[in-house]
Amino acid sequence: EYDHHHAFLMQFIRTGERRWYFLGEKAAHHAIDVDTCHYGPRLGGEWIHSMGHTGGYFTQQYEGNGIPGGGFTPSHTWTEGFCDWYFVSGDYTASANAALVADHYDGAYLNNYDFSNSRDNGWHLLLTMAAYRATNDPYYLNAARIIVERTIERATPGDKPGTFAGWHRQMVPGHCLDFPRHRGEANFMLGVLANGLEQYYRDVPDPRVAQAIIGGAKQAVAEMWVPECDGFRYTSCPNMKGYTANNDMTAEVLFFSYR
Repeated sequence: EYDHHHAFLMQFIRTGERRWYFLGEKAAHHAIDVDTCHYGPRLGGEWIHSMGHTGGYFTQQYEGNGIPGGGFTPSHTWTEGFCDWYFVSGDYTASANAALVADHYDGAYLNNYDFSNSRDNGWHLLLTMAAYRATNDPYYLNAARIIVERTIERATPGDKPGTFAGWHRQMVPGHCLDFPRHRGEANFMLGVLANGLEQYYRDVPDPRVAQAIIGGAKQAVAEMWVPECDGFRYTSCPNMKGYTANNDMTAEVLFFSYR
């Protein structure tokens, strides 16, 4: 599902072992040639959780794996690996694909922009900032600004003016099974958003962005930390007991807030 070619190339750079380079090459070409839509009105979208890669090959879910019809969402879309592969290999199809994907979401998609959970805008920021860093084109930085403005607008106000208390939405089954649903967020989604906001902050040091990330860290600690497990509950739902995971992704918001 995720940006595997990015991970393989980072490992190649860290170790110098050629096997990671070749694994990154295979993963990058698969993501470029198969997992990206290259034709039709959804040009530039990346298929999510799709059986047969592009979906539509099956009429029902098979063995619990994948979505029969497929679909598109920025919360399952990446460009960092395409940019990495281009910088390492010089393969022009990678940089062209990064632009294709970023342009899919950074144009008309941003009209009256909104998001449902924090990984929607988090991964959208990450894919957009990767495109900006690769091109230095202010078009992408402006797209990121639109996402950030809506993200800050929807942040929960903190106790003091200019501060925030994270992001709260009515959670869905899987994140909360109670009725009425609890309001809050999933821990890894907070981590993804914190990483996206941090990348934006590196180029645009807006103090509101820093305060928003700090608010997310306080939300994670107040709503998800489980002392008995030394870990974070999966979501803000207090009845999500016995399940702590994605602590590495949650740590991102803590590390940035501490710095």
